[in-house]
Amino acid sequence: MRSKNPEVMNAICTFVDQYYREHHASPSVNEIAQGVGVSKATSYRYLVAMNERGMLSYDGKTIVTKQVGKCTDCIHHFRVLASHGHSSHSK
Repeated sequence: MRSKNPEVMNAICTFVDQYYREHHASPSVNEIAQGVGVSKATSYRYLVAMNERGMLSYDGKTIVTKQVGKCTDCIHHFRVLASHGHSSHSK
């Protein structure tokens, strides 16, 4: 396997994090390719390699970076508290 450019890997993580903050969903492989400036095939190969290296989680559809994982954990925690009648502000 050819080595992966660390700058491209960083750009992909940054793009995914930004996209998730704006859309609350994972970007498509094509959206990543356009956002980072690589081909769709290159974007896909990087996602697979980054998943294998543990840099992010990619199941063929959903992409979870460490930052996105923190966001979804916080949202899940808030939803659990809200469903039990707890307020996020305590007195």
